[in-house]
Amino acid sequence: MVAPRAAWKGFLKVGSVTCGVKIIGATSEASRIHFKILNRKDGLPVKSAYVDEATGEAVDAEDQVKGFEIDTDDYVRIEPDEIKK
Repeated sequence: MVAPRAAWKGFLKVGSVTCGVKIIGATSEASRIHFKILNRKDGLPVKSAYVDEATGEAVDAEDQVKGFEIDTDDYVRIEPDEIKK
């Protein structure tokens, strides 16, 4: 486990006593818990799949594209190179 990094370091002076102080965030990505979805019957992990609403068939990753709904069932396709990273 990696030691937490101080977000701020300084000194606190109360009267004639000075103490070093470090402010460390209460949470970090490393300490987050990640859960997997399991099949209740056999305890094995399950995969999620994107499914075509009309056909019910799984859509391969290379056939998927992001889109923005501008009206009911009317979408503007957004290609990966159009999205600023």
